[in-house]
Amino acid sequence: MLDKFKSAKEKLSEGVEMFKEHTVEKLKEQLEQLSEAMPKVEEAGFRVMKLDVILAPSPKLVPHFEHLGPPDQERIDRVIADNPDKKMLKPLLLALAKSAQIHDAVKIKELTFSAVAISAGIPPGIKLVFTR
Repeated sequence: MLDKFKSAKEKLSEGVEMFKEHTVEKLKEQLEQLSEAMPKVEEAGFRVMKLDVILAPSPKLVPHFEHLGPPDQERIDRVIADNPDKKMLKPLLLALAKSAQIHDAVKIKELTFSAVAISAGIPPGIKLVFTR
């Protein structure tokens, strides 16, 4: 019986190590893709203000953006078209464009739109931030 427990413990330890390695590799890949996309995101009219890194079985990056002026859909479309090799760029810019449409339509008394956070993980998500 003790041998079965030791065997199970060893298998569990191996699984945990594989999980750690997978998480780190996935995180590195996502960070590289985001780093490549950031200058192009700024070219499209948005700036990264901060980045949350969520460690989990499926790690998530949550960059927080500010608008550098009124969103320009033509400029966003051009940046996407000019950079088909950047995996993370298109979903980020499409989410940012959608957030701009939503924040223009939503008015909250005494609060002003201040930023948008895009959860680049599974599932993806958009968070609009309003402040006083």
